[in-house]
Amino acid sequence: MKQLKTRTEQILATMPILAWVAFAAYVIETGAVLYSYTISFVDPEAAKDVYRGLNLYRLSKINFWYYTQAISLIAGLAVSKAVVAWLVIRALTKFRLENPFTMDMVVRLEKISYAAFGTWVLAMVSNGHLAWMMKETGELQGNWISGEFIFIIALVYVMSQIFRRGVEIQTEHELTV
Repeated sequence: MKQLKTRTEQILATMPILAWVAFAAYVIETGAVLYSYTISFVDPEAAKDVYRGLNLYRLSKINFWYYTQAISLIAGLAVSKAVVAWLVIRALTKFRLENPFTMDMVVRLEKISYAAFGTWVLAMVSNGHLAWMMKETGELQGNWISGEFIFIIALVYVMSQIFRRGVEIQTEHELTV
């Protein structure tokens, strides 16, 4: 008779699938943005729908260099998010509920927090650049990632430190037995 999985096991089985979906979405976003940008060299009308309705046509007409900067930031953010999703996939595939506290998992969680922090920094730079471009051209309104994202990064980092302490306690326990 097949034993039923616990709720935790079910969630842990679902999470890699969700991470793969996020990773694929960010890779597709990056490809679509770069494809639209490349096509806009030949057909400037392609800038009217860069990705999911983002219209940068007027910006490309005002200043192609500003348009290139905006595309670079959008693609860079998508790549950065894809890297975070990839690190999450790798961590989830290595995670074992029977022995969760390993140094490998600590290192993986720290990498995720550092990559997410890098994504946040890039987003803040992008937001500043957006504000500057808005003043210069009257184009590009929006906020790509808000400041609250830093809370999630801190949470992942704290989790990595909890796992680090778990490894230390586990090692101390093995030494005393």
